[in-house]
Amino acid sequence: MVRYGKKWLGGIAAALTVGGLSIGLAPLAHAATPTIGANANAYGTGSTAAWNASGTAVTLDPSNASGASAQVDLVKPPAPAAANAPTLTASSASAGDPRWVIEFHNGDYLFGELPTGATSQSTLTWSLEPAGTAETSWAAALAAADAGGTDNQVTAAFVVDDAGYPGTAVTVSNITYNGEAVVPYVKPVPVPRPHLYGGHVITVNNNDAQIGWKDGPGVHYVLTRTFGYGFSVYGSPHIGFTGGTIGYWAGLAAGHTYDIELIPAGANRQPLPNAQVGWITIVTTR
Repeated sequence: MVRYGKKWLGGIAAALTVGGLSIGLAPLAHAATPTIGANANAYGTGSTAAWNASGTAVTLDPSNASGASAQVDLVKPPAPAAANAPTLTASSASAGDPRWVIEFHNGDYLFGELPTGATSQSTLTWSLEPAGTAETSWAAALAAADAGGTDNQVTAAFVVDDAGYPGTAVTVSNITYNGEAVVPYVKPVPVPRPHLYGGHVITVNNNDAQIGWKDGPGVHYVLTRTFGYGFSVYGSPHIGFTGGTIGYWAGLAAGHTYDIELIPAGANRQPLPNAQVGWITIVTTR
């Protein structure tokens, strides 16, 4: 019998990326320019919102439906910085659309609007809502929303067109937040846990056994812990390790069951962080 955690080890897929290991040396690369991810979302029948192919501009086109809008919604926006006002450049502007909206947990929110007919991001004006209070600058608007530093966590930040010219698309570019470019959000690819796969019993008799498995990328050694008659004195397992993909067990007792835990390890023979252990069960003959 072969198992992997609560699942059979033989059925585990081979794909694996192991973090924390450095193999060889590579030239130093320039640090990437910080960006903030955002999704283009359309709300209401007939509305559309889409990034361009290069991810530098988004086209927003809300429909005439009640409550319809087209938006650029930031994913998990951080707290806004007083030193860096959010920006946008629009192909056209009318009646407060498109505009920045920064929402706070305390119920306040900020509008950053372009005057009708303006397209330059430098002309954004800010107001505290729902009070409708015009502020002299971004820093002043943010201070007003801060409410003395009480319950002012940011809950949402987005660029929206919800009236403007229904049926007429508006292209918005130069979108920044905290001085960082707002770009299409790319969902991170989960890093699989280090693991072994293809576990199986090769041979077993009344006293000896061989088991085998395959190492996922980055696995250099396998630490073993053997539980069973004569091997786990007072409940403590017999400890071992191997740098291969076949393990040999001798001195087993006839007619007994042995559970062998296999722990993926790195080149330093230490368990890999967040590794998924495997189990192989051996039943000796009589």
